[in-house]
Amino acid sequence: MRAINGDVQNIAQVAGDLLSKAGLVLRHSQAVREDADHLLDGLGAFRLRLHREVLDSVERLAADPRLAGDLAAAERLLRDTLGSDPRFELFYLVAGNGVQLSENLFADAVAATQTTSAKGRDWSQRPWFRAVRENARGHVTPVYRSSATDDYCFTVSVPLFASDGSLQRVLGADVRLSALL
Repeated sequence: MRAINGDVQNIAQVAGDLLSKAGLVLRHSQAVREDADHLLDGLGAFRLRLHREVLDSVERLAADPRLAGDLAAAERLLRDTLGSDPRFELFYLVAGNGVQLSENLFADAVAATQTTSAKGRDWSQRPWFRAVRENARGHVTPVYRSSATDDYCFTVSVPLFASDGSLQRVLGADVRLSALL
């Protein structure tokens, strides 16, 4: 019994040591993540030539009349674009009032971390939507960590106008920072 008790105490001590070390690793990894986020926040403030190139690409895509019509046809076009342009991690369409019309459409090579549908979410107070609505032109956000993929990206949002000039939809495109670097 004493030998077994001694073994159990040794195992408990080793387990306690491992738990302490795991907590230390967790704290260090959180600090590294925070430092990386801080550095990318600084990067996100810069507008690079690639921001303009991607904005131009999304604006050309938004000019396709299929995006203003039937939602299924619009989603097919967006999926096709995702398959042919590796810069994008996902696309989505938002109504002129800020409510998301489509699902988040992910590129095949992108692992989504979000498990719930974004369709029906109200984005009307988000800066990327408000900038498009208020300025009636495309907008590029700073770099941030995507809630949909947990990777670094920036969002390009562009308006789609109805024939009367009102804001009909907003096309959102999340651009993978890793694909650009």
